[in-house]
Amino acid sequence: MDRATPNLEERKALEANRRRAAADSVMDALERYAKAHGGRFHVVGSAVTGQMRYDSDLDVLVEFPPNHEHDAFTFVEDLCIEHRLPLDALAFRTMSARFLARNADRMVTFG
Repeated sequence: MDRATPNLEERKALEANRRRAAADSVMDALERYAKAHGGRFHVVGSAVTGQMRYDSDLDVLVEFPPNHEHDAFTFVEDLCIEHRLPLDALAFRTMSARFLARNADRMVTFG
């Protein structure tokens, strides 16, 4: 019998794939924005390690000059809304050296 509706595991896999593709698109746009506006975005976690799940968000650290930081946050927020991708964005300057060292192997920097 042919099923028209995917089961729960299939729906989770489809959503994980959608979020991976969305994260890739967002990261491409972050790279262009950072280069154009003199700052950096640091993406941490499952989007970098390739382990995004159906419930994963995008973890972004924003590092821009103070007079551009608000606009950079707005850019990444709007981009994630457009791609229906949950976002956890923080200012890079608020991160401890310990956090940065612990996550260095699963962080990619754009800009």
